[in-house]
Amino acid sequence: MRSVFWRPSAYTASGQVTGDAARWCVDQALYGLGGVLAALPGAHYVNHPWRIRDAEHKPAQFAAAVRCGLRVPRTTITSDGAAARRMAVEHGPVVYKPLWNTRYAASDGQAPSIWVAEVTPGEIGDSVAATAHLFQHRVDKVADVRGTAVDERLWAVRIDGSPGLDWRRFYDQLSYTLIDTPPDVVKAIGAYQGARIC
Repeated sequence: MRSVFWRPSAYTASGQVTGDAARWCVDQALYGLGGVLAALPGAHYVNHPWRIRDAEHKPAQFAAAVRCGLRVPRTTITSDGAAARRMAVEHGPVVYKPLWNTRYAASDGQAPSIWVAEVTPGEIGDSVAATAHLFQHRVDKVADVRGTAVDERLWAVRIDGSPGLDWRRFYDQLSYTLIDTPPDVVKAIGAYQGARIC
């Protein structure tokens, strides 16, 4: 095998196992397949499984992005409701976004989607104390842009048509246009590709 395109996704166990046993099976398959693919001698990776794993931590992503010249909106990660409300008051409007896409499943077994959403200070309760939450200044926008970088090449696509903040909720209403990327952004993304995230 000479090339590997690795994109992590939601893995599921066969219907024969449930609960903790299913989570164990998924972890074993992920580490088994990931380990085999990561160990292939001389393979070209898009992206190497270890690089993806290392880059999954949003705080480390943000720090690396800033070091490489990309702009990151003011961000607070906290389990303190008062600190989160203060962030929303002082730097609002703010959005909430999950720190990581976990394998959490609701009582019906379905994995819920947690969309990026604007929150007001009054909507941030003390239940924030249960775990870490990410709050970020909402950036005004007219469209979204997604970039894909492979080695020295970068493709940027403008995404239009979303009636809401998180465009991923409205795939059937979107249009896509290939656009040029400003040279300073190309340079920063190139630096980010080569950066050690953690």
